[in-house]
Amino acid sequence: MSLNGLDTPDVREAYQRTIAEAGGWFLLRYTSRDSVQLLDQGKGGVHEARTAIAKYEEASPLYGLLIYRRRKVLIKFIPEGTS
Repeated sequence: MSLNGLDTPDVREAYQRTIAEAGGWFLLRYTSRDSVQLLDQGKGGVHEARTAIAKYEEASPLYGLLIYRRRKVLIKFIPEGTS
């Protein structure tokens, strides 16, 4: 099984913007069992990414990338009640 949506222009652009500067981040959400799309992105670091995650109200997991002090941090958020 493959994951669709990782090669879309908006996801590629979000990735390039994220790795270009410190504090960059992006989040992906599932649109179906095997497809993702860009949920949000920014360059405000951990605080901005946490705020975006806190606003997320769906039951499906979020995945993303955050640049923190020259390190790439993978984000995995699983909302309560998700099986």
